Amino acid sequence: MPLPTRPAVAALVASLVIATTAQAQASPLHRDTVAAVDRVFARYSATTPGCAVGIARGGQEILARGYGLAELEHRAPITPATIFEAGSVSKQFTAFLALLLEQEGRLSLDDPLRKYLPELPDYGAPLTIRQVLNHTSGLRDWYGIASVQGLPAGERHFRNDDLLEMASRQRALNFPSGTEYLYSNTGWNLMAIVVERVTGESFQEASRRRIFEPLGMASTRWRDDYQMVVPGRAPAYSGSGTTWRQANPYMSIVGAGGLLTTVHDLLKWNENLSTGHVGGKALVDRMQQRSRLANGTETDYGLGLSIRDARGIPEVGHGGSTGGYRSQVVRFPTRQLSIAILCNETRATVADANAIADIFLGAAPVQQASVASADSSAAKPRWAPDAAALREYVGEYHTDEAPATWRVAANGDTLVLHGPARRRIVLRPESRDSFNAPGLGTVVFRRDGTGRVTAVSFRMGRLRDIRLERR
Repeated sequence: MPLPTRPAVAALVASLVIATTAQAQASPLHRDTVAAVDRVFARYSATTPGCAVGIARGGQEILARGYGLAELEHRAPITPATIFEAGSVSKQFTAFLALLLEQEGRLSLDDPLRKYLPELPDYGAPLTIRQVLNHTSGLRDWYGIASVQGLPAGERHFRNDDLLEMASRQRALNFPSGTEYLYSNTGWNLMAIVVERVTGESFQEASRRRIFEPLGMASTRWRDDYQMVVPGRAPAYSGSGTTWRQANPYMSIVGAGGLLTTVHDLLKWNENLSTGHVGGKALVDRMQQRSRLANGTETDYGLGLSIRDARGIPEVGHGGSTGGYRSQVVRFPTRQLSIAILCNETRATVADANAIADIFLGAAPVQQASVASADSSAAKPRWAPDAAALREYVGEYHTDEAPATWRVAANGDTLVLHGPARRRIVLRPESRDSFNAPGLGTVVFRRDGTGRVTAVSFRMGRLRDIRLERR
């Protein structure tokens, strides 16, 4: 029997994708509603990665669709049963597990984290489990620390124990615990170790027994070994058009991310956040209460869940991004509507979830806040140092917190930062002693009382002021 031609294979794939996207549980949805959902994901085809989408109303799944390919090399189509990595959507499961262990009397959310992780430094005021779960801990995000060390995510295989060792080196926090909200992954990964120490079980087993099995989430587990074979999992991709590259997470860390799941399972999870079938109604309600800072200011984050008012009604959910995977899982409790979107390519955005919500809520689209463009004529001129001024910064700078050594060199009227793994960054002057470091953040040189440069601080997003002393 002759092998099928390339056009024949393409036609077969297209028919499989069409058949897959037509799969859905029996529902009373009007064909125009289904067509509207299809249009949101029309950019995906039989030649691209894509997304799975699940929608539930009143606890019942009313639509489940797949768009695009789960695996490009073998042209396997995405279905609602395809397994993806959920990124930071995972955090709510870690928070839920901590609350279950509190019910069991194994821990308290108000316990200091050092009670279970004595390896961590004493920062003075207690840093509690609750502050980890509502992003007010002040812990520096490990991604930034690894970048300073010259080992950004994707260039070294990290485990949770590596992150504990990294956190134990930090001599300071971003801010005193409880005084600010700043998203940070570090504490969530440390929570996985806390769970293992208080239960004597692996994080995988503790989650399976307490959450996944009781909720019937048969396709859900943690990616605690990035090399494990997971039947039905879609690899992740980055790229566009006909040029794609695999973009799978090269790490075995869990707690902040690392959840492998399907849209079917996520809709079951979302329903439990309404009913409290597992854990109880009081527990799930606690997850969905806004947290408060030490000064009484309310944040838009509960315990592993973002909370906001959208379209004039409450919205509870979370997004996720890891490698090439993207995810959005949201609930509109007063409308009993749940949406789960899991994708294996980087173009997916929160706008997709908003578009689906608009279809089912019949509301005007959520408008993104506009940012007025700055008047360039009124902008402050950048500092323009001469070669003599730049020579003040030349030297080697070291920190034991990463640990790493960076070298600053002057090349005429240009300052260059040389780091581990042969990183070379041309610094752009912003103001005296402050430079923009593309791909790294901002570097600020520090002076002593005599005016001599003695240190440099790196600042990047979720990491503030990690200081390298001049040698």
